[in-house]
Amino acid sequence: MQEEKNTQIIDLSGEMKNYKRPVFQNDNAGNYYSAPNSRMVNLVIKLSGGLIKDKNQANIFLFGFVIIMIIITLFLLFDGNGQSVRSLPIPQGFDS
Repeated sequence: MQEEKNTQIIDLSGEMKNYKRPVFQNDNAGNYYSAPNSRMVNLVIKLSGGLIKDKNQANIFLFGFVIIMIIITLFLLFDGNGQSVRSLPIPQGFDS
């Protein structure tokens, strides 16, 4: 026996017209979770002497500091002509 197929069309297009969002006691759409500042960010804010005022400014400062340190490291690793730094001479009497 074959099962009968349901061919009835159900119209749900108007079901959401009267829907109202439930309201809770402490329902504030603006509240969101913000992670606490890291120790490094707090240290930068504290040691800046008031120059850096918030987490965003501290993160920008730390990012810039890292970029400057990378540039200095690359400068020290390579000569001006792009070749590796020469090795230091081995002192006399040093046996390898």
